[in-house]
Amino acid sequence: MTLLMKLNETKREGFKHGDAQRIVRAVKKVMNKYQFSLEEACNACDSTVEEYYEAVELLKNEDEFM
Repeated sequence: MTLLMKLNETKREGFKHGDAQRIVRAVKKVMNKYQFSLEEACNACDSTVEEYYEAVELLKNEDEFM
């Protein structure tokens, strides 16, 4: 199952913490390993730039409350 498929399953509820972590980690790993731009890395991870930023924002907000 791709990240995008997983996201589509949970999209009704929005991202969950674990989903957001997986997206951010996967995109950053691809960016670092292959020197891809954010857009290229998101595409490689079957995600969008918007989904990446949504995941980053969720993690940032949750960290503020923890």
